[in-house]
Amino acid sequence: MTLKDKLQVEIMDLPIMDEVIDDIGTNLEYVVDNFAIGFADWLNNIRFSQYGNSWIDPRKNKNKDGDWLFFSSKQLLETYKKEKGL
Repeated sequence: MTLKDKLQVEIMDLPIMDEVIDDIGTNLEYVVDNFAIGFADWLNNIRFSQYGNSWIDPRKNKNKDGDWLFFSSKQLLETYKKEKGL
């Protein structure tokens, strides 16, 4: 299930009335916060190192030519989402 799907489920599970509009924001904030925390924990647990705007993965730190492999934040986010099935 993608993050977008999870957000849609949160919205669809709430009765849409004026008094619950704030609940939608609270539930969405909870889902997004948990996603952000999960991503940050994943980066930390794998021990990615940041160099400027790029990151290296210590598990695969060099390519076949011995050059460092650099990843953008977006590449790492996509990898995280794929690993988590989001």
